[in-house]
Amino acid sequence: MLETTRQFWRGFSRFVVVLGLAGLSANMGSTAHAQIKYDPQHPEVRRMVRSGVSYLRSEFKGAWGEIVLSGLAILNSYDDFGFREDPQVNEAVQKVLAVIPKYAAELENGFNQHQLTNASPDDKILYRMYEPCIGLMLLVEYDDQAYDREIRTLINFIVRRQDPRGGWTYNNNENSDSSQTQYCCLALWLAHHKGFDIPLDHSVSAVNFWVSHQFSDGTWAYHPIRSQPMGSPHVSLAAAGAGSLYMLGDILGVNPPPKRLVSRKPGELFADLPPFVERLTPREVENLLAEQKNLKDEPPPPGIDVQGLNGAKQRINSWFSRSFHTDTNHWPYYALYGFERYATFREKVDGEVTEIPDWYDQGVEYIKRTQQARGDGSVSSSGEGGPPVHTALAILFLVRSTQRLTNLPKDAALVGGIGLGGNTNIRGGRVINEEEKRDITEMLNRVKADMSPSELADIAASFRNAAVTSIKDKSRSQQLLMLKEMVKNEHWQIRIVAVRALGQVRMIDNCPALIFSLTDPNPDVVQEANIALQFVSRKTQTPAVPRARSGDGADVSNSDEYRQEIRQLYEYWSQWYMQLKPDAQLFPVDLDNLPGR
Repeated sequence: MLETTRQFWRGFSRFVVVLGLAGLSANMGSTAHAQIKYDPQHPEVRRMVRSGVSYLRSEFKGAWGEIVLSGLAILNSYDDFGFREDPQVNEAVQKVLAVIPKYAAELENGFNQHQLTNASPDDKILYRMYEPCIGLMLLVEYDDQAYDREIRTLINFIVRRQDPRGGWTYNNNENSDSSQTQYCCLALWLAHHKGFDIPLDHSVSAVNFWVSHQFSDGTWAYHPIRSQPMGSPHVSLAAAGAGSLYMLGDILGVNPPPKRLVSRKPGELFADLPPFVERLTPREVENLLAEQKNLKDEPPPPGIDVQGLNGAKQRINSWFSRSFHTDTNHWPYYALYGFERYATFREKVDGEVTEIPDWYDQGVEYIKRTQQARGDGSVSSSGEGGPPVHTALAILFLVRSTQRLTNLPKDAALVGGIGLGGNTNIRGGRVINEEEKRDITEMLNRVKADMSPSELADIAASFRNAAVTSIKDKSRSQQLLMLKEMVKNEHWQIRIVAVRALGQVRMIDNCPALIFSLTDPNPDVVQEANIALQFVSRKTQTPAVPRARSGDGADVSNSDEYRQEIRQLYEYWSQWYMQLKPDAQLFPVDLDNLPGR
């Protein structure tokens, strides 16, 4: 029970950070709290994010890493799972999937962790660590279940590229790199947060790297060497180390337990919580807080210098109280993105960043000035990647991407008895009863013709989780048969989740149902079917899904041009499948009379 509860709080600690059920009025008058102006849902911040995303869409080209980073930023701009139907997010995902074989080949062919034979400086996908890290982050955030094997390949590549000193750097380079090390820590923390196993010794070694290479003032050098007299005065590198210390402490379970903090908005107990938490009752929240009081400290895993880790945190916290600023010529958006990671964990552990409680406001104002100076939604800065890279980093800061991730708990089932009733599962921010989610037939019986879109969406979310679980059970054949029938369901939300579940099973025999779904009257189902076929086939160079809306936003899904492009897409995948299975039969389709939306 205790270990299960610990896992729960590692995923759900945001609850206790923002809630204080006692002493509410005593803290409401805090001057520091009253000065806070912005949060990610502030209308002006949302406008800045939309403007930045619009720019990224217009410049969605360039190097592999630039496209994948832009896709990650666009994904984080969504408040729901709509990003799975976003064509540019999907293009970025396909970019990552296309290079997985390169990482797998290195792992399989005499892997030499620091001297990869195929990693020239021009091949950044293998030569440096930014690319595998942002690729891992994108796949984990996009769909950690569907891309389980690819995610594990990237995890394996990253941990095996760690150098003997505990950091990460360029291929065939003797000196560790603080910047690349922080991204490896971030990517591995995210994978850990979503339930993937991260080898303990690699996290311990990374802690030792940051602690042993920190200077007395709390900072780190870009390429730390113990004999150096001092570190870097730049916020970007300070944030790199600070955030990594807290993330590694979270992975190893040695961060102090979270402190409770009241809402900053009088009379609104749940004001700072993400929307899905509002579905919990006050009684359930009280039970969660009561359970936290019963947690007992356990000894840390062996080999972890907890005292050194906490001392390093204190030194960098003190440095930030003296030196934090946003108007810097040294990678300001990279610095803000790193600081948001650090601040998220400080808020979990300490309630807020006590030295600079208005850090987010300062960052928003800086980005606002630089964005307005450009006038096209981008932000201005020098450095590798140009405006698209810096704009993507600015968006990740504005939406508080790390905070969003810590608000999404792990998918592991929780033992009942802590206020949620029965064994429960959390997926996509929705609390789902374990017994309820397995019965697909019962869920389908709940679908009524007069249901609202939101009600259908809730059932669709439950159905998807049930489908993905059930098709791995003994009832696999029966459930697959049901899913194939569900691609003809009258409700498009149900058709989408059926298509997605079929794609995740990755069986060629599911392709007729997926190819049939390319002719669906709803363009979102068509998009999902094409993604599923790419996933099953492992093909990345495929025809694009025709756009159902014109440049001015008008619906063109009933136009002759759209239907002709659908026919071409259907014929492409049909020919591919029939070459694999010449004797197979496709679902009957009337290509001359495709249905409109």
